Amino acid sequence: MDQSTPKGPYVFGPYSLDASERMLRRDGESVPLTPTLVEILLALIEADGKVVTKEELIDRLWPDRFVEEGNLARNVSFLRKCLDDDVREPRFIQTIPRRGYRMVAKVRVAGEAPPESEAQRAAPFTRRSLFAAASLGGLAVAGKLFWSASRPSAVRSLVVLPLQSLSSGDQGEMLADGVTEALITDLGHIQALKVISRTTARSFKQTTKTLPEIGRELDVEAVVEGSVQVSGGKVRVTVRLVEAAKDHEIWSETYEQVLVDVLVLQRQVARAIAQRIEVEVGPEEDRLLAEEPNRVDPEAHGFYVRGLSFRSMGTPDSYRQAVPCFEKAIEKDPTLARAYVELGDIYLLRGTFLGPGNEEWSIARDYAEKALALDETLSEGHVLRASLALWSDFDQRAAKTHLERTLKFNPGCPYALSRYSYTLASMGLFEEAVSRARRAVELEPLSSFHHATLYRTLYFAGRYGEAESRIVEALELFPKSVLLREVRGLVAVQAGVAEKAIGYLQEALALGGGSGTSELLAYALAAAGRGDDALAKAGELLRSERSPGMASYGQAMIFSGLGASDATLDWFERACQYRDYRLAVANVDPIWSSVRATPRFQQLTKELGLLPSAKPPAV
Repeated sequence: MDQSTPKGPYVFGPYSLDASERMLRRDGESVPLTPTLVEILLALIEADGKVVTKEELIDRLWPDRFVEEGNLARNVSFLRKCLDDDVREPRFIQTIPRRGYRMVAKVRVAGEAPPESEAQRAAPFTRRSLFAAASLGGLAVAGKLFWSASRPSAVRSLVVLPLQSLSSGDQGEMLADGVTEALITDLGHIQALKVISRTTARSFKQTTKTLPEIGRELDVEAVVEGSVQVSGGKVRVTVRLVEAAKDHEIWSETYEQVLVDVLVLQRQVARAIAQRIEVEVGPEEDRLLAEEPNRVDPEAHGFYVRGLSFRSMGTPDSYRQAVPCFEKAIEKDPTLARAYVELGDIYLLRGTFLGPGNEEWSIARDYAEKALALDETLSEGHVLRASLALWSDFDQRAAKTHLERTLKFNPGCPYALSRYSYTLASMGLFEEAVSRARRAVELEPLSSFHHATLYRTLYFAGRYGEAESRIVEALELFPKSVLLREVRGLVAVQAGVAEKAIGYLQEALALGGGSGTSELLAYALAAAGRGDDALAKAGELLRSERSPGMASYGQAMIFSGLGASDATLDWFERACQYRDYRLAVANVDPIWSSVRATPRFQQLTKELGLLPSAKPPAV
């Protein structure tokens, strides 16, 4: 084939590729491809039936970057799906083991007569594929279903990888993120299904790892991946379900709907996935999946998704950027319950740094109530309400009730599981608390927060050896985590190695730990018998700008380390007067073991409203 002066678009089977416009069409209808996929296809066509090595493709696609072969393999796999090709019976792209790929279809330039056998070679139907257009609950669906005799049994665990945007600009990217988040949330409602959280899934957005590698790393059986395209007021979502271990496609389908019905589309996709993996769905879960959500203003949804993007960064600055996004989403659509929850959660987190009596928690409470008034099944709203019940009201029963309601609606929500674990631990229900925390880590293994919750729960339960061994493993994943080092310091003090705790907490300070870390360090110094150093640090903390309420709790902790019971209880009483949120676990935290049995301590915690621990931790 003369590559230099093509007479027209390249034609193969029912497809035509316009090299100048970088546009692929099937029977005249546009087939959305990313620029990378177009370049791969063009390279194979231009080779005129010869093998294009993996090295040649990588050099062409990513000339100035180091890219692993797995990234190329994933792109070729996605291109095959777009062409309705089969890796085992290829009509277009053939894999040459250990070498590369080649185009096996006869390619001609538009206007040339097709070879006699071309019609047979590129027949639009194969024994493994079916193209259909159907109506599904008012939803326009263009389906591509792929089935195989080797299809695995019912899937019990999966990850939804971030969907690719095939549209230029921020709108397409935000919509792709929003569809990904909604699929994870909807599938997380299914009790029998382990769904990796959106935070962990998001970390694979730019990955070069293969699907089998991702499956092994996350310990999941299946992967959901796909793309989102916005055009002319409509959104098209293509998803495929892949058996992770074999990188074998189980099912694929394309959905199209008007943009205002994007939430309806997301729910339908989640329902279809649940049906294809043949997981057991309970009556309540089935009702939630079958229930069609309201229409959403596209602009409001865009602001909401942008806010989620900022919030997921997890820094004070990103939280500040997220707030106006959620506020604009509510301004555009006052019925968008999730935006109220996200705002409330940011105000809740702000309040933990400002200390007792801050206005942030009142604002958070208002947002929680508004969200639940709009949608009482919204699991995140109940998590927010539960956090306020525990930290602000010290009402453990109410917190437990809200979280049980959350897990009824969304049993796969890792944040709810962590909060439930912490609440159960505050009541001395350690076995169930540890179990729930472990489940949160399974669902979100790349979250240092959930790891820290598990180890803190083990600490509350007096299982110091187990906590220490697991923290060591976690620090390999999160080498710069301040939170894990703080928990490790607490564990070391109770395990009788306070000198080691000092080292761990000094590392935490060097990594950016604040006043709370300094209080823990002073406590460790006191427990190690370095009273002068501990008292010097206590004085520094009192002279700092920290709120009186939070300072009182820190002083009580330091004097507890020194073994000064009267001073400990004096400062502890002041902390109770200020209602420091950390008092929620006072009846189980080993820090207070030396004074827990005193009538004064028991009276103070009773006045707060805390329940006696069902099983006090080991001393």
